[in-house]
Parts: sequence; structure tokens; C-alpha cells
Amino acid sequence: MKKKLIVSLRSTDDSLKNFIAAAKDIKAGKKKHPEYHLSFTDPKDFNRFVKNMTVLLWIRQLKPKSVYDLAQLLDKDPSNIAKLIGFFEQYGIVKIKEQKKGEVTVKVPIVEYEKIEFDLAS
Repeated sequence: MKKKLIVSLRSTDDSLKNFIAAAKDIKAGKKKHPEYHLSFTDPKDFNRFVKNMTVLLWIRQLKPKSVYDLAQLLDKDPSNIAKLIGFFEQYGIVKIKEQKKGEVTVKVPIVEYEKIEFDLAS
């Protein structure tokens, strides 16, 4: 089943109302499709997400073996990519899987969403 990410920019009050409504739907068994609603309340974070959305696509397509590998594939500074991955992980957009490679543990970024939608209604 495809996982979908629905992104919006809302006030804190609207985000809370949507969360409560979603919780009621889940409790009533109305939510059947795996989807994750992400409501940004800070326009700076929303803009950062939109600006760097292509990195999510590259993670899905290139399947990097580590965050450092992703930085090399994108020809970007590894520390900047690590911060960006941390931002995405904080919001549940990227998952990190730790793998042992010899003596070293590497962090592998994973994007499980196959579809991203924007909810512009507020």
C-alpha cells in the first residue's frame, strides 16, 4: 500500500483541531489509507521543507548507503546534508536506519512516502 504525506501550513490552533479530528476518525475506524499529515506552524520550516523537497526524491531514487554517501551523490557539504536530514527526521519525513559497516555505524536515510500532497486550504 502506498504511503502518502500531506503537507500544510497552518496556525497552531488549526493544527490542533485537525489532530483531534484525525484522532476521532482513527478511533472510529474511518482512516484506512496510510497517510501522514504534517502541518507546519512556522513559515520558515515550511519554506525549508519546500526548498529541499528534491532531496527526498533523491533519497528514494538513489538509495544512498549513508548520509555521507547522499552528500557525495548530490555534491553537497556533508554537514549541511546531515542537518537537513535531521530536520526531515524531526518531522517524521525521513527515517534513519543505523547499519554496522565493519567498525563503523552509518546512518542510512530512508523515505517511505511514495506521494507528497499539499493541502492549501486553511
